[in-house]
Amino acid sequence: MEIEIRGLPDGIAERIRGSISIENGDGDGAVDRREASRRVDRGRRQLRRSMTAFGYYRAEVESELTGEPGNWRAVYRVVPGERVTYETVKLDITGPASSEESLEAYLAADPLAAGDPVEHARYESVKQELLKRAIGLGYLDASLSTHRVEVDLDTYGADAVIVVDSGPLYRFGEIRLMQERLDDDYLRGFVDIERGDRFSDQEVLRLEQNLRDSNYFSEVRVEPRVDQAGEGGDVPIDVALTPRKTSEYQAGAGFGTDTGIRGSLSWQNHRVNSRGHRFRSALQLSQIGGSIESRYVMPFRNPRRDRYELFAGYTEDEPDTSDSELARVGIQRSTVHGRTRLDLSFVYEREDFTVADQSGLTDLFIPGIGLSRVTADDRLFTRNGLRWSATLRGTPGVISDLAFIQPRVSGKLIHSFGDFRVILRGEAAQTLAKLDRLPASLRFFAGGDQSVRGFGYETLGPENDQGEVTGGRQLLVGSAEVDYGISDKWRVAAFTDAGNAFDEFNEPLRKSVGVGVRRITPIGPVRIDLAHPISGGTSSVRLHITLGPDL
Repeated sequence: MEIEIRGLPDGIAERIRGSISIENGDGDGAVDRREASRRVDRGRRQLRRSMTAFGYYRAEVESELTGEPGNWRAVYRVVPGERVTYETVKLDITGPASSEESLEAYLAADPLAAGDPVEHARYESVKQELLKRAIGLGYLDASLSTHRVEVDLDTYGADAVIVVDSGPLYRFGEIRLMQERLDDDYLRGFVDIERGDRFSDQEVLRLEQNLRDSNYFSEVRVEPRVDQAGEGGDVPIDVALTPRKTSEYQAGAGFGTDTGIRGSLSWQNHRVNSRGHRFRSALQLSQIGGSIESRYVMPFRNPRRDRYELFAGYTEDEPDTSDSELARVGIQRSTVHGRTRLDLSFVYEREDFTVADQSGLTDLFIPGIGLSRVTADDRLFTRNGLRWSATLRGTPGVISDLAFIQPRVSGKLIHSFGDFRVILRGEAAQTLAKLDRLPASLRFFAGGDQSVRGFGYETLGPENDQGEVTGGRQLLVGSAEVDYGISDKWRVAAFTDAGNAFDEFNEPLRKSVGVGVRRITPIGPVRIDLAHPISGGTSSVRLHITLGPDL
């Protein structure tokens, strides 16, 4: 049945319209006029009650039924009448919370004041907000001691009273960790709560999340025991922890146009000892090479933010432009400050390499430092987020076969405008050293899925007299992309990339343009792109396929 409502005041028309329901479960069907009239009259009563909720206590509503069976139309004409406003409003907090600055500031902002029109939903909202704020500050027994609205239709005025009795302030008592696998002293590094702090539901949730994020447990239950609170209001917190399986195995397979078919196999020991040490070993294979690496992780000081890692690995890399066999062993210290991560490392690398007509065997002892930060609403499919990193590594020739310094910065920004996303990506790096002595892993190449699309993987860079790519001492790459959601799971994209590897930054950039589609999956978007070079390269279109998180 079609409904038309005339005469509703501005600002509440849509809110009131949604309160009218005059259909039965089977819709209009072909009901006769008597049944249709009964439904229209029911809607008139609903509309009048809805007007009362907005302070129009003497609204007049007339209804008219037109049409025929299967095509009825209900027309309502509303004369709102005068709206009731508050003459007096009393909002108050009694008890120890009466001196809380945040509550005083909320009341001072007049969430409900004399002169405001009566609106029942707003009154209920203010009432619940006062209770919520008091409980959130640790007054768990807060209750409404007085709450009423008195309406005088002779004067079209109303008086509102809301008084919250806060009751006593509760504080955190003992944090009781119920588990047997890890040292309690170590686990308390995941607890930010101090005994005696005022009780907060947010802190309880944060504690639960910290323990879940530790990846030591399959189940975490944090229960405030208000029923066991002491005379001073100290609430003990019971934390029941179910350990996850110590060992975990993972296998994966995929495809990328840079690497071809690839696969991986890993084993992780989540709990080597009671101090939370971990061990992980991973094997990765692809059509252009493979790697194996093991890492031993040792949390220290604050286990959520500080750790040492001992690592060793071997990588064989055989893209079209180079061959490299790299063995490495080292130590890394990582510290997280807020969302920013600081890495300090010292690595020994032995590399046997061939790039074009240059070959060598190098032994390097490389100290390094890195800063990185990621902020995102969702790491897998990001609508708004930023990732950046800056690293500096190098070594003097005294302790290595050659001396070099290599700074590198990169970043990626994603910002949404409605169904559109703008994605900006960039990277710049430079190596201070003689190119002919640099191993392949320290040279820069451009081109590929994550670089300049439209060109083959690592096919861009300075060339020798035979036209073979030798890699460069500088790198500059940038990309701009826009994608648009055509459904919940599918998006279309257009992009342009530019970049190159150089011996000098004044050499020309290679550029490309392209289009693509995105399929949103639980492990990140699948990206299928067609890219066409517009400076350098061939005139053919190149296919790029990648899978993984946005940031």
